[in-house]
Amino acid sequence: KQWYHAEYGIVKAQNKVLRAIYRKPNYDRKTGKHTSVTALYKNLKVLKIADLYYFNLAILAHDYFHGNILPTKLSDKLCRTSDVTTRITRSTNNSLQFTTPLSTIAARKPSTAISAYWNFLPVDIKSCKSKTTFKNKLKNHLIGKY
Repeated sequence: KQWYHAEYGIVKAQNKVLRAIYRKPNYDRKTGKHTSVTALYKNLKVLKIADLYYFNLAILAHDYFHGNILPTKLSDKLCRTSDVTTRITRSTNNSLQFTTPLSTIAARKPSTAISAYWNFLPVDIKSCKSKTTFKNKLKNHLIGKY
């Protein structure tokens, strides 16, 4: 639970900074409601903390698929689906092998999260050869969900 409280504090701080940039109060007295920061993230094209984590995981997976060097402990745990199975499906060539974690702690490990997140990305994003194009499409995809 300690990691959750730390992450929550960072999210609150990030929200405060965005409100300060736009000079939006936390609580709007006219409407009697708390102001939402989601539109502020979208306007500034800034990723939320959780999305930054997934953004970086996806960059690691992209590096893995394009032969860039990853830390050994991480690259040893990643495996392409095409290396494991002979069945040919639409996603065989650009998917990572994913094994369902037995515990929530194992699900939080980067090697597990990379595989799970990469496999849920749209094919047009995963198929980008250029790292710059990949990052731009991925960021737009994540911001588009706000």
